[in-house]
Amino acid sequence: MDRRQKTTCAYFNLPQSELWTEEDLRAQIQDLMKTLEAENEREKREVHQAQLLLDVTSAMTVIWHVAESFSLSHHVRYIALDIFQRYMMEHMESLLDHVMLTTDEGRKRERLVKAVQRKVRDQAPLRAVTCVMIASKLVSHKQSMTLNMSQKSLKAMKLPVSTQTIAQSERNILEQLQSRCCRRSSLAVYVDVVTWAGCLGDGDLSGVCKGLRRSKVMPVEAEHVLQVALDLLDMVQLFHHEVYLDLYTTLTGLPSIVEHHRAAFSHVMADRLLLAASVVAAAALVVGGEASCAAMVASITHHTTAVSPRDVLTLTSCISNAAGLPFHPMALLVHL
Repeated sequence: MDRRQKTTCAYFNLPQSELWTEEDLRAQIQDLMKTLEAENEREKREVHQAQLLLDVTSAMTVIWHVAESFSLSHHVRYIALDIFQRYMMEHMESLLDHVMLTTDEGRKRERLVKAVQRKVRDQAPLRAVTCVMIASKLVSHKQSMTLNMSQKSLKAMKLPVSTQTIAQSERNILEQLQSRCCRRSSLAVYVDVVTWAGCLGDGDLSGVCKGLRRSKVMPVEAEHVLQVALDLLDMVQLFHHEVYLDLYTTLTGLPSIVEHHRAAFSHVMADRLLLAASVVAAAALVVGGEASCAAMVASITHHTTAVSPRDVLTLTSCISNAAGLPFHPMALLVHL
């Protein structure tokens, strides 16, 4: 057999390829992981607390519906969501700054602030669809959304908008973001890279679960783990507040986030590597049970020191709770 077809590991069946060996894949994953680690640290340092409190559930529903209607990938969805969040934050901030600078404190200012908030809220569906169109162009010119396709999506939402209005919306978003649409990697990219790092089967199992034998880990398909991880990521985004409130309560014992903890916890909520690792660990839990989850966490934390087994398993447990999974990874924590 040609050496370039040998892409298997002890726990996870990697797809065969004539382009690379497992060693090639391992080197590539290590390079990608270093890039994501640096980016993730930057994002945690620069996180805006208000951005994490921004409720994007309605916009996410629109983005997911449009993406599914035109068979667009997970990458398009998460790039669109990133663009939408950044645009809404910056746009709202600039509008409110203008109101504060041009009005005195009082009822007039309060009325204008409410009017700005109402206008931004009313335009959110248009902005969300426009963000999908922009994201689709960044991922694939061949399968990108057109103005007519965007118009069709808005019409289905009973929002009759002209193609000229959609084109103007696109210009507004690009101008607000100074055309920097891909300032960071999407969450789908993080999940991709972390999944392949975990499926290499590296690391010491005893560092996650003492006494677990390699023979107890049931081999599963890496691509199956990735698909389940992306589905769980969707679920976490839809129930973002509930998942992270559960994490906060698990860590502190408090039922709600107190004011003097918000700044510190915002860095946890901004940690994309932690989220990706936990989603992938939860996917391994679904596909192969606790032994596969332990093997996945061992391999992920072997390839990055930015997250610890304990932190990953703690958030994985919260994801498991939200998804109503019959397994509970917290049982592995007693061995750490």
